[in-house]
Amino acid sequence: LSLSLSMHLSFPCQQLEDQTKNLPFDIATKCVSIVRYLSDHITSTPLGCMSRILNTFDFPALLVPLVTASPWLRHNDDKLEKYVDGKWMEIAASERFSLSKTEAQVWLALYNFLMEIECRKKYKLSAGSRNELLRLRGHFNEVVVDQIPVLNELRRFLEELSLSALPEPQQSLLLEQVNGKQSTTHSALTLTCP
Repeated sequence: LSLSLSMHLSFPCQQLEDQTKNLPFDIATKCVSIVRYLSDHITSTPLGCMSRILNTFDFPALLVPLVTASPWLRHNDDKLEKYVDGKWMEIAASERFSLSKTEAQVWLALYNFLMEIECRKKYKLSAGSRNELLRLRGHFNEVVVDQIPVLNELRRFLEELSLSALPEPQQSLLLEQVNGKQSTTHSALTLTCP
């Protein structure tokens, strides 16, 4: 009876530990989806928001390591696994380049940030960002481009970027109206918080 009871109690604990172990990765994949949806509507956001996304936080360069490192692929006991729909699934080596939803989200967000006309006007491309973006060139292949045909345009853009010189930096001024109450609250919080 005690062995049965301890096995019954340990199973839910083990199940909870397994869920907790995968939770940060699952949250990260959800964040990628949010970034993709944000990229779809980037032209609808306030100008200050677009400027922060593209220049302050440099989302296009931030997304490159997700393509180059492929955190959704892993080798487990000589088996290739891919993170699909919240769980690790074994895949055949021939399916390595088939895109999961998360991978497609990253590629589409990159496409939106780099190919949207308004984004191209606002994005201040630095030498570091340019070098980071050019790392994507080695990750285009026919399987990926067949699954997301618009990536041909992105591939062409990156090839042109590799051949062209960086544009001269332009000085721009962005004025943003801030609510007086928000400003006072923000000042009070920064004074009291370390």
